[in-house]
Amino acid sequence: VTAAELFLGKVLFQGKTNNDMIKVMMETMGPFSGRMIRSHLLQTKKHPLPVHFSQVASNYVFRQETIDPVLGQAVHKEISLVNTFKPTLQSKLLKARSPKDTRTDVLKF
Repeated sequence: VTAAELFLGKVLFQGKTNNDMIKVMMETMGPFSGRMIRSHLLQTKKHPLPVHFSQVASNYVFRQETIDPVLGQAVHKEISLVNTFKPTLQSKLLKARSPKDTRTDVLKF
């Protein structure tokens, strides 16, 4: 449980799979750093882990996984991390504030 989850009163990063939760994390907090993605890619080479990111040219892309409704098989769609995921946590916190909370107090949180 994070402080933001206590403030909002709900789970912050909801998803059915790890891939779903990673997407929600990036939608809320912004894209992961290149260092973290490189570490992920290195670990997927060492261990049998699912690959959630890949490198296209000099940029990293998120491999969003969905299930095809007809075939029931996983389908991957590559989403660029550049200008796609913008942080929204501040706006969620501001919407959840009480009338007593000032904008400044919430943003300090």
